[in-house]
Amino acid sequence: RDATGASDHDIAQFVEQVLGRKPSTAEAAELRTFAGQHGVPTLARVLFNSNEFLYVE
Repeated sequence: RDATGASDHDIAQFVEQVLGRKPSTAEAAELRTFAGQHGVPTLARVLFNSNEFLYVE
């Protein structure tokens, strides 16, 4: 874990639980940076508000 309180494993689990897939390496790195700057709760809001989450096939 780093100062954000989220490990790489945590971020991968967030994405998998919300979007139903594992994040790419680049995506995971970007999300980790985002969580470090804005916090884990804000990262969760971003994932829940993404077009990928809102789209139903």
